Amino acid sequence: MVELIGLKIEISKQPTVWEVVPPMLKYFVNSTDVKPEDFQSVRSIFSGAAPLGETLEKNFALKFPLVKLIQGYGLSESSAPNMACSLLNTKHSKSGKTIF
Repeated sequence: MVELIGLKIEISKQPTVWEVVPPMLKYFVNSTDVKPEDFQSVRSIFSGAAPLGETLEKNFALKFPLVKLIQGYGLSESSAPNMACSLLNTKHSKSGKTIF
């Protein structure tokens, strides 16, 4: 279980894919309470709502080297991402190609 500012995130169901926002990633990277073993089942994390920034991406990769971090972009009213990077070809600070 990971506690995020009073919100307990139950990961006992062992998710393999997670959707988060940049402040959550920043907390995971900076918190000494969050350990790489807490993410042992997670293979990919999709981040949206705001740009991550190259520093946060690099620090996340250093702390959680086995988790693929994918940045996407989508309008709230579209209810899904409009653009996303490929799982095989992600680039720092890029949101990927348009999804049609």
